[in-house]
Amino acid sequence: MGWWQEARAEVRKALKWAFSKPAESKAESEEYEVVRSRDKKGQYVGDDKSTPDVNEAYTRRKKQ
Repeated sequence: MGWWQEARAEVRKALKWAFSKPAESKAESEEYEVVRSRDKKGQYVGDDKSTPDVNEAYTRRKKQ
C-alpha cells in the first residue's frame, strides 16, 4: 500500500471517530434488534461496497 492510501486511511479513521455517535446505553440497545433490510418487493438488500463505513444490508428496528 502506497503512502497516499495510508494517509487516506488515517484521515478516514479520524473522520469516522469525529462524527461517530456516542455509545448507546444498554437499555436503549435492548429496545432494538438488527434485521436484514428488504426492498419494496420483499427481497433482501445487499451491501453497497462504495460505502465501506455503512452496511445497508442490515437495519435496526424496535423489538415487538
